[in-house]
Amino acid sequence: MSEKKVVVRLIAAVILLAVCYFGFHGHLDSGSAHTFTVTPLRRDSSIESTSYNDEARRRLSSLPDPKSVQAVDRDSRANCPGPIRDAMGVYPSGDPRGVGLEDVVLLTASNDGHRSLLFNWMYYARHHGLKFGVVAMDEKLYQRLEPDGSSVIRSPHVITGLGEYGYGTGEFNTITCSKFEIVLDIMQACDVDVVFSDVDNVFIQDPFAHDLGSLVRLDYHDYVYVYNRPWDKTCFSEGHFPRDSGNTGFHYLSRKSELLRDIIKQTIERCADPENTKDDQLLFWEVMKERKKERKNVNWRYCSRDDGYYSVSQHEKGELNLCCLDPRHYHTGTSWYRFETEEQVQAIRDSKDVVVYHANFVSTVESKRNKLDFFGGWNEKAASVDDDDGH
Repeated sequence: MSEKKVVVRLIAAVILLAVCYFGFHGHLDSGSAHTFTVTPLRRDSSIESTSYNDEARRRLSSLPDPKSVQAVDRDSRANCPGPIRDAMGVYPSGDPRGVGLEDVVLLTASNDGHRSLLFNWMYYARHHGLKFGVVAMDEKLYQRLEPDGSSVIRSPHVITGLGEYGYGTGEFNTITCSKFEIVLDIMQACDVDVVFSDVDNVFIQDPFAHDLGSLVRLDYHDYVYVYNRPWDKTCFSEGHFPRDSGNTGFHYLSRKSELLRDIIKQTIERCADPENTKDDQLLFWEVMKERKKERKNVNWRYCSRDDGYYSVSQHEKGELNLCCLDPRHYHTGTSWYRFETEEQVQAIRDSKDVVVYHANFVSTVESKRNKLDFFGGWNEKAASVDDDDGH
């Protein structure tokens, strides 16, 4: 072998080692591209099982240790992407409404196939004066948003050629599972609490000026979420563990709970299983319930209207502190599904009590639009501002 070839091969080996070492340590690029570089959960549906398993193992080995999240240098946040830093505080700098929310980021994620829902979501968030970060789930959406200076970063799981995805499909599960990767990465790099919202979960009123903001500002709860049940039902059964799974399409996650971060990491691990057929929501609450069962003698605290709902309990904080948002104000798409009659749905809309409406339990953009429109959460002009026909 010639001396020149030896040198070339040595250089290639050094480059490969550098890529392996720095691949995750620079996982949130704070440069102009604002790109996550974590190995994706799955690049496309054609990857064979062996290749997929290799990718999953590499990705899982690079996930942040839950114990390390609080070790971030909060003054520099050097690895935090610019758009996320800009979105911190929820409200513009100097706005008194932002007091107590300085280390909170509002985040959403979408692919280009759902851009009309995204643009509609952004319209209502901006209407209430909120700052937010957007995670582009595919390159096409990123290229649409980035030139306009939107607060956009790329997802670690970029999928090309994906349009509308239906509940229960492999693509749906892959994308929903990747949301937890995004949240955990941002917690790690930016040392922030995250309020995550799906794009079909629209703010009819400002949730940070309502129950959600009050609960977050308490700096007491580790996890605050929405309940997939009728508006007149409580989330907890006699103050005990949630009677059913919460909805991961809108929730607050505190970076301070090592247990919560570990539950998220376990959820991601199960998502990465090539045999997995469940979405993020089912897996997250599956892990949650298992951890609770394992630690039956450990105190988990649940908020209650009986103790003032917004009041910090006089007892010491539990190992995990959960709170469920009032379904009367934080309503899900159970409407027109199985829980409520048309008369009840009409009464809910007329009450003007809805703060946030999530158009779930339907899969197409058109169906979601119709639900949102009914509750006053759809702006056609905003939603179509960047369609392919130029309208």
